[in-house]
Amino acid sequence: MAVGNGSPRVSPEPLPLPLPTSSGTMSGRSSHRVAPEPPAPALPPIALRTPEPPASPLPPIAPRTLAAQHLGTSESQSPIAVNSERYRDEHIEGGPTAPVDFVLKFVFADVKDLELTRQRTEMINAIKFSGLTAVRRVSSRKDRDGNPAAWYIFVSCSEEMMVLEATRIQLRKKMRAELKDAESGVSGYENFDEAHRDLFEPFSETEYFTSLERQRCIYSKLEAPLVEQGAALDLDGAKASGLVSDFSFISVDAEEAPLHTSWIHNYFAAAPVHAVRAYLGEKPSFYFAFFDHYITALMPLSIFSIGTFSYQMAQSVQAGFWVTDNLMVPIYAIVICVWSTIMLETWKRKQSTLAFQWGTQFFEEHEPSRPEYLTHPLTEARVGEFKDSIFVPHFPDVQGLLGGKAGGEGAEEGETEHVFPEGVQLRRVLASLAFTLTLIAAVAIGALFTMVYKIVLRNTYGQYGNYLGSAINVFFISLIDLVWAKLALILNDWEMYRTDSQWFNALVYKTFLFRFLNKNITPFYIAFVQGLELELFGYGVRDSCPNEDCLRALSDYLLVAVVISEVSRNLITLIPIFLDWLKAQMLLRKRAQAAAEAAKQGGELDTEAVAVAVAPPSAADLLLEAVEAELLRTEYPGTFNEMLELSIQLGYVTMFAVGFPIAPFFVLLANMVERKTDALKTLHMRRPRYRGATGIGSWQSVLEFLVAFSVVTNMLILFFSSKWLRDFLAATLPARYVLLVVVIVEHLLFLLKLGISVYLPDTPAWVFRAQARQALTMKGTSESAIHEKTLELRARIQQMRSTSIAMPDERDKLLA
Repeated sequence: MAVGNGSPRVSPEPLPLPLPTSSGTMSGRSSHRVAPEPPAPALPPIALRTPEPPASPLPPIAPRTLAAQHLGTSESQSPIAVNSERYRDEHIEGGPTAPVDFVLKFVFADVKDLELTRQRTEMINAIKFSGLTAVRRVSSRKDRDGNPAAWYIFVSCSEEMMVLEATRIQLRKKMRAELKDAESGVSGYENFDEAHRDLFEPFSETEYFTSLERQRCIYSKLEAPLVEQGAALDLDGAKASGLVSDFSFISVDAEEAPLHTSWIHNYFAAAPVHAVRAYLGEKPSFYFAFFDHYITALMPLSIFSIGTFSYQMAQSVQAGFWVTDNLMVPIYAIVICVWSTIMLETWKRKQSTLAFQWGTQFFEEHEPSRPEYLTHPLTEARVGEFKDSIFVPHFPDVQGLLGGKAGGEGAEEGETEHVFPEGVQLRRVLASLAFTLTLIAAVAIGALFTMVYKIVLRNTYGQYGNYLGSAINVFFISLIDLVWAKLALILNDWEMYRTDSQWFNALVYKTFLFRFLNKNITPFYIAFVQGLELELFGYGVRDSCPNEDCLRALSDYLLVAVVISEVSRNLITLIPIFLDWLKAQMLLRKRAQAAAEAAKQGGELDTEAVAVAVAPPSAADLLLEAVEAELLRTEYPGTFNEMLELSIQLGYVTMFAVGFPIAPFFVLLANMVERKTDALKTLHMRRPRYRGATGIGSWQSVLEFLVAFSVVTNMLILFFSSKWLRDFLAATLPARYVLLVVVIVEHLLFLLKLGISVYLPDTPAWVFRAQARQALTMKGTSESAIHEKTLELRARIQQMRSTSIAMPDERDKLLA
């Protein structure tokens, strides 16, 4: 979303400029950081006054705006104008202003709360110290006491500061089209360098950096330590403590609107992953790329599953009752094992291709530390570097160890990294693992109790009791999942991981382990234990499969589990959209009531009601309205839960294929709906913070585990639960060879999966060739630049020699 830039500028509000000193840290920063000496004395504190509006409002341009979408206004009523540029705060005097990229929201604080006022003042000063522009704006809305309901800090970054920060963080930027690979046509990405600025592709004629690149650099400046000219802010911690009410990066309608057209409005089209990546970053884009790949792979499998299900129906019509166990079941099990391997191996190739096209193959090698890690009291600054997540100190006695530097010079002048004690972290991880396993055992016992109750219901209500018991079991599992989702985040934060990737990978393994066991305890019990007719808990309660058909019992449970899971997933996806709409409607109603009451009393109309319904808005109102509309959006939670649900879904489809053959077709329909609800949710919520990735991360290992484990589960289910297969093999082989045949088939399937993975390498050959050519191109470009600098230096030396006797002053200037 953007407003025009043609309005006159009015005087800004002065911001204090005292720099943080070594006596205090910012937002809980650790005490070992020492800020540089302040270059100027402190100015007076912030004045809480509203700036004067500009002389003329900005002209409306676009037909539909973000504020109109969120506040429910019509196109003609919308007070926000949209064009191809970002928001600009146009009533700031003092020359051209930078676009407003980021906003901090503060609720009104009592002037007597000196500590909160001091902390907020230090935060604003730190932002100014980092080189970012910070302008304060006060909301026109009032609280019950007549004070401003909120005030905002609009943060922007100049082009010069963007260049310096992009160079410092080694921002991966796209190369110019002239340098694209001849074979693949891909313009590669390289670390941005100010000295080679001309080699990189500008975003547009007026903007050199994309909005996503601006976001990365601004967040980096806000969170970088003071010694690196950053603001040293922990934004999440400041929000949790109440220091900051909210913060967000401003959305850009010029980039968001095309996604609505190509992604949401085109129902059967896959996600435009390259456009999604350019606007949202790699992590959500890899999820949507995998989701589309998974849906495409489900289509041929669904055809086979429909055929298997149709054969079951035909057999059931002939028998007069439902027949789950038949000839097609073992064939379908073999097909599903081969299909899952091909699906995953082709995804690996697509993933590596996207990583190359987006220049993220080596993202994790240069990933910065998390602010929570840097600000922890136990974290200390040490001379050294991280190699493959292991800290390598720069000491003479570790010469050559893990590629670390050696020698006294390295120890004295090496880079400083902030390190959390490894022993403390190891103890925390082990304690967290012990707690997780204990909780899993407790949940398993609880699941057994629900199974006992299911037996009681089945004995009382027959087959309907079986469905009711399955529904109660699914509800119990879902409730435990909600509790564990909160506990997993607490444990993960407590374990203190350095980078976002490490934190994310630990959360994936922790959450999936719990969810996998919690979701699959019941189907495993039905498939492998229920048919044994064991006595449960010693109370004389014996469980057995209804009509001695365990495959039918497994099919009944999976039918309930999959239906409830898929329907709830799509409904939960739409909840944030409904809540945002409800908040907007309540705000509109509140404004209308305030305007009606003011009009009835003959008083002055509420400024917000006037802005919406009566008077043309000023530039200040336009900008505030846009920012408040942005903050009405729900925060984007990321794609973690979506990938978790997809992995559980893939487990149902592959591991228990013989029990519920129609599952792929039903899942395909549900996923095609969710593909659009996910897109709607993603674009409706706030623009998420950039999260880089080289792929789907640890989910790749999870999927590989499910695909491999599905071979074992399907073969064992056939042996334990398929009466048809046992009778067929017993008629041709001695009974003692039945298990041997199942094991042989299992091993043959593993060999087939291995052959497929070898035949389909993870990275296409053309990607390897393109990477090699790209490295040679950059090497040649760098050598050319070095050669030009050498020639320039030689010319200067020759000039100094010619003037060394006659003009000593000029010689000294040249030497300087």
